[in-house]
Amino acid sequence: MSNETAPGEQNDDSKTLDNPFENVELQPEDRSLDAEHATDDPGREYEEAEATVIDEPGVDDRTRHPSSGESSPSSPRRPGSGTRQAPRQEHDAPVTSADRVIPGEIFLKDEPVEINAGLAVTALHVANTSDRPIQIGSHFHFAEVNPGLEFDRARAWGKRLNVLSGGAMRFEPGADEEVELIPIQGARIALGFRGDCRGDLDG
Repeated sequence: MSNETAPGEQNDDSKTLDNPFENVELQPEDRSLDAEHATDDPGREYEEAEATVIDEPGVDDRTRHPSSGESSPSSPRRPGSGTRQAPRQEHDAPVTSADRVIPGEIFLKDEPVEINAGLAVTALHVANTSDRPIQIGSHFHFAEVNPGLEFDRARAWGKRLNVLSGGAMRFEPGADEEVELIPIQGARIALGFRGDCRGDLDG
């Protein structure tokens, strides 16, 4: 006896196979089948529109679908779902005027600006004994500058040049200059340079 069935006929012994992903028995015990993801809600609510009844003489009552007719463009759909994206968030108050701002602009007072005001100043004679020019930046720990410069390095410990931030001083070969030094401010920690300090300047 053949187990085959003719087209259109259903075998009595056949069973309808359930989707394994919807089979409760195959789901973990700690998994909720009603779990929702944060992206399941697009964040926009739509009001329920009522159908409009068309009342025309000699015509049976008909209803017009609320979405028929001209309307504004629909919100874009979220990929992989039948829902639509939320509208872009708008600012509460529109900008009606704005100040003319130039990024990086500096506003100075009319009177001259005194740099490093109130800091103790140490004057030193510095001689360049090398055959090359040496340039020192404003915030370099002066006690650790190029060994081609000769001066009292003990007095220069924990100090930097008394010049504008970002400035520098250049010593030509054979030059003998007098410089002004001021204490380094802030946490007074010197790392790098020539490695003479490697930490707290006052430690």
